[in-house]
Amino acid sequence: MTLRSNIHHFMTLETEEHHFMTKGTDTHKLMALVSDTHHFMTLGSDTHQFMTLGTDTHQFMTLGTGTHRFTALESDTHQFSTLGSDTHQFMTVGSDTPFMTLGTDVYPFMTLGSATQFMTLGTDAHQFMTLRNDTQFMTLGSETHQFMTLGNDTQFMTLGTDAHQFMTLGNDTYQFTALETDAHQFMTLGSNTRQFMTLGSDTHQFISS
Repeated sequence: MTLRSNIHHFMTLETEEHHFMTKGTDTHKLMALVSDTHHFMTLGSDTHQFMTLGTDTHQFMTLGTGTHRFTALESDTHQFSTLGSDTHQFMTVGSDTPFMTLGTDVYPFMTLGSATQFMTLGTDAHQFMTLRNDTQFMTLGSETHQFMTLGNDTQFMTLGTDAHQFMTLGNDTYQFTALETDAHQFMTLGSNTRQFMTLGSDTHQFISS
């Protein structure tokens, strides 16, 4: 199925073996999901913001504005995260050899608690990252309009800009994706057992499968 509206918003659903959908405004925002063996999503505004989720064994995501901010996580055997702004800010943690490195030119600090095992990074409260070993989640925020969260138990991701553009991915049993733009354009994809897709524009255009 394919739905187009003035070539700005489009949606494509392929056969049951592929199950992917794309949505974009020209080349600003796009989203792709391939299920079963791949399970990946990409969301981008040119080369400013993008998020990618790999296979079941990798499970990584990246978020970047050009080459300024990025975050990468690989679970299971690796479990590491990196955050960098060129060579100014970076943070790494490894599961096999747990370590943290944090450095900024003018705001260098590092926080480590042995009991809770968490890390925080902030520059004038604009950019921060928090990792807790017990719950295994990360948050990245620029003031209050760009954030990403990952929980190991639930395995979800959230990306928001001004609270009107976000992407969420559920756990293995749910596996859904939602994208909203000004609360009137959204897509949802259910689990492998449910597998449904909805697209709405002011509640008068939708596709369900």
